[in-house]
Amino acid sequence: MNKKIIVFITCPLILCGCFELLFPEVVCVRFDNDSDYKVCVWSMLVSSDDFPPRTIYPDTTLPCNLPPYMIELEPHKSRVVDLAIGNMVEVYSSWNSDTISFYVIDADTIERCGWHTVQEKYNILQRYDIGVGDSTVLMCLSFPPSEKMKHIKMWPPYGTYGIYDEHGQRIR
Repeated sequence: MNKKIIVFITCPLILCGCFELLFPEVVCVRFDNDSDYKVCVWSMLVSSDDFPPRTIYPDTTLPCNLPPYMIELEPHKSRVVDLAIGNMVEVYSSWNSDTISFYVIDADTIERCGWHTVQEKYNILQRYDIGVGDSTVLMCLSFPPSEKMKHIKMWPPYGTYGIYDEHGQRIR
C-alpha cells in the first residue's frame, strides 16, 4: 500500500519536472475573420519552407510565386495556427528581425486577378507588422483589426483596408 502511495505521488512530480522537455513551448496565433468574405493570411512564419526567409522586415514585398501555404478563413470564422516551437524571443531572434509581418488578402481577389497581379499591385487588405513589443497582440489577430490592435504598426492604417476589382484596382 505504501509503495502505491509513493509511486502515485512521485510519478506526477517527475512528469511535471520533465513537462518542458516533453512538451516544448509552442507559439501559436488565433486569426479571427470578422469580415463578410473569405480571406487568406500569409506570413513567412506560416510558410516555413523559406528558411531563412528571402524577405525580412522592413522588406514587405510579397513573394513572386504563390506561397505554398496560406491560412484560409471563411467569413466570421476563427482558426488557431501553430507558428513555431520556442518562445517569442527565440522566434524573433531566429528570424534575425524585430518585426514579423502578416498579410491579409481577399481570397476572391487571388482567384479573380491571380497571384501575379496581387503581388505586383500589392493588393492586400491589411498588413500587420508585429514587433517584439507587440507579441501579446500576436496571440490573437483579427481582420478587420480589432480595437486592441489599433496601436500596432499596420498598412493601410488602422480603420482602413483595401478591396480590389478584377483588374487589381482598389475599390475601397
